[in-house]
Amino acid sequence: MIRRLRLFCIILFLGTAADQLTKALAHYYLAGNDPILTLWGCLEFRYIENFSGFLGYLSFLPNSVRLPLLTIGVAIVLIIFACILIRQQKIALAQSVAGFFVLAGGVGNLIDRLHNSGGVIDFMVIGIGTFRTGVFNLGDLYILAGSFYLGCSLANLHNPLARPSSRC
Repeated sequence: MIRRLRLFCIILFLGTAADQLTKALAHYYLAGNDPILTLWGCLEFRYIENFSGFLGYLSFLPNSVRLPLLTIGVAIVLIIFACILIRQQKIALAQSVAGFFVLAGGVGNLIDRLHNSGGVIDFMVIGIGTFRTGVFNLGDLYILAGSFYLGCSLANLHNPLARPSSRC
């Protein structure tokens, strides 16, 4: 458990620090400026502050409901998830690491919400031609990559046809 706790602290600290650093750089270089296109237009950097949750899905809620949900509600979920990942020894180390990245992304976005009156700084878009993602940040990448790995590993765990060596 000590090893897992140490790993948790390292990933949480470094992941959250990197997320906050990239958001500070985005604020400094991108706020109030035109978007920057790189890699033949496949990667775009633009500054927005998102007050509505992932891809704006909670924009229909009034601010009096949305803000507590995205701050207090998220904080409670993150604490419960952290306790499960740290204390549960049956979870494989790779699954724990993926979960720790989910937590780092969640904590980074929570810090933003608390610091920016409920808004999260988003600044990256990936796409080819007219097919483009929504605007996201490094914390969102941590959450999506960690969740994807956890989902795949859990799906393989409960799939009787999956071989132990199969990967997502």
